[in-house]
Amino acid sequence: IAVTDLICYWLWCQLGCSAYMPFLSDFGLQMPTSRIFVIGNSIGAILLFLWFSHVVIARASFIRTIPFEERASHRLGQLSSVLAVVFFVIGLVSVGQCPWDRNFFTHLIFL
Repeated sequence: IAVTDLICYWLWCQLGCSAYMPFLSDFGLQMPTSRIFVIGNSIGAILLFLWFSHVVIARASFIRTIPFEERASHRLGQLSSVLAVVFFVIGLVSVGQCPWDRNFFTHLIFL
């Protein structure tokens, strides 16, 4: 994800846009940064989801070793972290798919 942002920022500056703090979602507005931004964020979201699935499996095996009385709080933490990552992955992909100049309100929902 960081490599995508750096490439998009470099292209953004090469196009003559202001180098001072562009919004990340601005990279999805014009070619060639828009295609790189969408593809990079989509690949980054998929990789993040795959990596986190390994974390969930490791945590589940750890939770099984904890005494039964203490498992509820750990399972609640597991569920909340899974939901947070799922929402983050959906938002990461959707920000690139819904640029603010075409789908402003949809973009704000996923931002």
